[in-house]
Amino acid sequence: MRNSVLIVLLIASFALLILVGCNLKFGEPSAPMDETAIANVPPQEYVNYKWVNYTPTGYEPVTGKALSQASITGDLYLLAQSGFNGLVTTTSIAGFDIIPQLARANGFGAVIMGIYDPKSDQEIERAIAAAPFVDAYALGHCGLGSDYTVEDLHRAVSKLIAAGRSITIWENSANYSQVMSLCTFMGPVVNAYEEGKTTPLSAMNYSVQEYCNVAALDYTKTTMLFGAGYPTAGGDFTNEEMQLLFYTNMPLDFAWCYQEAFDQPWREGATLPYYGLFDQFRNPKMYMANNPFGE
Repeated sequence: MRNSVLIVLLIASFALLILVGCNLKFGEPSAPMDETAIANVPPQEYVNYKWVNYTPTGYEPVTGKALSQASITGDLYLLAQSGFNGLVTTTSIAGFDIIPQLARANGFGAVIMGIYDPKSDQEIERAIAAAPFVDAYALGHCGLGSDYTVEDLHRAVSKLIAAGRSITIWENSANYSQVMSLCTFMGPVVNAYEEGKTTPLSAMNYSVQEYCNVAALDYTKTTMLFGAGYPTAGGDFTNEEMQLLFYTNMPLDFAWCYQEAFDQPWREGATLPYYGLFDQFRNPKMYMANNPFGE
């Protein structure tokens, strides 16, 4: 298996030549922003950050186990020490609403706070209360048409405007034309492996192409790709070497977010629990063990 991986790695540079899209460059990212100040970082500067989507280790939504601030702090410290300086959360429910403040205390220079349920006044109120530590809000969970409507999103955006922060909609790239008018910046979600792109390079190419498709809807707005990731178990071609191959070939000159910081065993589906860069016990997988940011 390892020999076959090496062969794939050798041909990766040739495969990249077939990438269709936005004239993206495969080089070093821009210099990181100053991480000492708590500020409303504008979307056009998001490309300067290394973003990771974060759900705390030990989170158990089924059992309702309480989150520990000490454990969250341990997670955030590890991520910051590993080189991440931008954090994305998925919800602002009780227990998660303290994460932006703790992220700032652990050196994160930018935070995008998720609001899972746009129909929840409680989530919106908690998110607004956290505004001093938040640069932007990501509204929803790819539930357009099933869990909420465009009108529900519009009402939520109208309430969030009072916080004076940028706003995006967390929605599948295929549906983004329906919500783009509500966004300060566009935040499409692409789950390439779950959409049938089950090799690292096909998943990477698909992720970038979907980013380009959404960016083309409105070039006056910044686009940030949410959900760039590859699982390490549960399906064909899923292991740590394949995840390493996916991430080492992602271009660095547009804003995107690593799909999952830590494995989440509670997630339903064969592969969804295994998108973490670290396992559920904070052990680094191969990509992170190779010190990709030189920290």
